[in-house]
Amino acid sequence: MDGKTVMNCLIQGAGGALMALTVLDVFLTVLYARVGTSVFSNLLGRALWRLVRGAGRCVPHRDRGTVYSFAGPLILAVLVAVWAVLLIVGAALVIYPRLADTVRAGGGEATPTTFAAALYAGAGALSIVSADNLIPKTRGFQVFYVVCSVLGVCIIPLTLTYVLQIYAALSRRNVTVLRAHLATAETGDAAELIAGLGPHGDFADATTWLSNMATGVSDVKETHHLYSLLMYFRFREPYYSVTHLALLTLDTVSLMKTGLDDRRYARLKESAALAELWRSSMHLLTGVAPELLPKRKRAELRTPPSDERRELWRKRYFAGLKRFRDAGIPTVSDERVGLGDYVALRELWDCYILTFASFMVFDLQDVDPATTCPDEVHRRGDFGERLRSAG
Repeated sequence: MDGKTVMNCLIQGAGGALMALTVLDVFLTVLYARVGTSVFSNLLGRALWRLVRGAGRCVPHRDRGTVYSFAGPLILAVLVAVWAVLLIVGAALVIYPRLADTVRAGGGEATPTTFAAALYAGAGALSIVSADNLIPKTRGFQVFYVVCSVLGVCIIPLTLTYVLQIYAALSRRNVTVLRAHLATAETGDAAELIAGLGPHGDFADATTWLSNMATGVSDVKETHHLYSLLMYFRFREPYYSVTHLALLTLDTVSLMKTGLDDRRYARLKESAALAELWRSSMHLLTGVAPELLPKRKRAELRTPPSDERRELWRKRYFAGLKRFRDAGIPTVSDERVGLGDYVALRELWDCYILTFASFMVFDLQDVDPATTCPDEVHRRGDFGERLRSAG
């Protein structure tokens, strides 16, 4: 076997391997659909997100949100384009060494032997129609062309379906996040949400809302587990972020568990709805973080909270209790015990909020205003104004 034959075999082998890896990535990303299982999709998404973040630093701060909002659509478009290009290049590498040999031009015309001609033939084979003037003459290459046609038939609708599913999941995510944000009277404060769920201490309808929200959070968790690229769809408004959703729901549970009177609200605090909301929100954070976050960011999840951070938690807790009392809600009898319990719960999830907010380039003040500015509750209007006011 001479050197040219060996080189041709290597080129064709590389083409076949490239096609196989691309098909495997499409299978793992679209059909198997589990976060972190792709061949290169996750790496591509992370690299493009770093590129967009770098581009955002080059524009004025007020315009950065607009730049970041292009990340999700850009990553999705580039991924689909990369799949198409790699398949075409792989097919071209298989065909290229055999141009003018087993793949020849029809009608007695001279067969071009350039790589551009091989790309043209590969694209034609994958698009079913084929290149009329470059025809396979051997049985082996005729089978190869049929395989390429089958791949084209399967992968094109799969990628289109993938795009539609991502935008459907994005729409549902936005509805869930917006519902939670509106329930806080657009303050971003879980204490305001709880006060609205139980005005004058009446939480009769709270479990229904909590259960519905837990269902929405579970849907957000599963869709991000299936379509990890969803995380890169970052809107200018911070309240549309998954980070803000998780913070609101987890802070809601933490405050209800530690701030409400134990005797009066034992059934609510022990309800399945509250437990479901906590678990679904924790799964949302812990199930997505290990695969989406780079290694450096994952290391931050093990960093203990600083004393300054704990002090903010303390102020946030007592500001929340004040809002409960403003709404006529009986609070825990021993506030020091309640504070200790709140800090213990917050330690379980606050590191995820900080890390995800940093990774997605959100100002913490926008994602978690109740903790970064706990004194804001003292400047908020009297809760009784809700009796006549609509917003």
